[in-house]
Amino acid sequence: MDQFSEYQKEIEALSLSDNPRQIMEGLGDICFDGESFYRNGNKALAKHIFKHIYALDAHSDYFSHARTVAKAFLITLEEIPPISLEEAILQIKHEHASLAAHQLNLLIAKRIFREFSHHQDAIHITMQYLTKAEALTPLSKSDLRFKALVSSNKSE
Repeated sequence: MDQFSEYQKEIEALSLSDNPRQIMEGLGDICFDGESFYRNGNKALAKHIFKHIYALDAHSDYFSHARTVAKAFLITLEEIPPISLEEAILQIKHEHASLAAHQLNLLIAKRIFREFSHHQDAIHITMQYLTKAEALTPLSKSDLRFKALVSSNKSE
């Protein structure tokens, strides 16, 4: 079995896992390996690994972080075009049009915070969408903790 096939199977197994620690450690190791392969000249294998992570649609926040790492790597290599903050918001609204407004605003806030933390307006826009969500329905305890996290980043 070639190296990529081994990584492919491991990535797919992790995408189906319900164990947060296993997901974080496994994907962390795979991302580290991918970066190491790239630095050591095996760019093709690194690209395959990151493309596979980025292509999978796992519904786990832990997996989403690895997708964000993969996306940044692929953008840096010009394998995928960068997407603007505004385009990302429109894409989320289009892909998740069936969600209630409250849920959609929360989803946008979380994705902007996670995937565009480097953007100068990310914290401000995240807070706007959290405020919109809160105006529609009281936030859950975990959403309130998320809002506190965003607020703490705002003051830095």
